[in-house]
Amino acid sequence: MTFDQESLLVVSQEGILLRLKVPFRVQLIKEVPKLELYKAYLVQSIQVDPKEVLVYYIKGRPYYYFNFIIL
Repeated sequence: MTFDQESLLVVSQEGILLRLKVPFRVQLIKEVPKLELYKAYLVQSIQVDPKEVLVYYIKGRPYYYFNFIIL
């Protein structure tokens, strides 16, 4: 996975390399504070935390990428 603050490179299920530009839609698949489970959200920005884990900014707050699936 490669990214900058405004885009993310992903491989589709068909094996095609895609660049997703923010905002892109994700769906929450694990419970986290202040967001509704299974609801779709827009990623506003992408960052990495000090442990080098990808973080999505949604509604101005940081959330770990592994709590979501990309729609």
